[in-house]
Amino acid sequence: MIRALIIDPQAKTITERHIEPTLDAIRACIGTEGCVQAVRIKDGPVIWIDEEGLLKDLKHGWIPNGWGAQAIMGVGVVTDCDDEGYPSSTKASTIGIASIIHAWHAGPGPEPQMNVYSVGDKCQMCSQRDLTKDDFLAAMATGRPLCARCRRA
Repeated sequence: MIRALIIDPQAKTITERHIEPTLDAIRACIGTEGCVQAVRIKDGPVIWIDEEGLLKDLKHGWIPNGWGAQAIMGVGVVTDCDDEGYPSSTKASTIGIASIIHAWHAGPGPEPQMNVYSVGDKCQMCSQRDLTKDDFLAAMATGRPLCARCRRA
């Protein structure tokens, strides 16, 4: 068993879990039977994500700092990797991972919070229109959940 951290944007949590060091175990945590992709964060841990997350009808996502507007949709699994690329126990902390995710707050005080925008939420400015998937992706980039009409205004 290895120590992994699970990033769940729908539940707004980063939790520790012990899993088998296999891709099947990582897929189970992510909730996919398809391909997973390992994304290395600088010189730190690896975050395993659903390779087809943007193509699926997932409603919650998150953006690592420095990624611009590219959202990662769905659950992420944080591990380290051994010299051969296999998952190994992560040394990362939940606060450390929260600090590299856009819109999470680390440090003393209340539990980290995350701005999560969902397809179907109302526009923050006009409160009349439901957000579309394009509005959601724009909201992840700008930090403001606005419909297309209000973004143009």
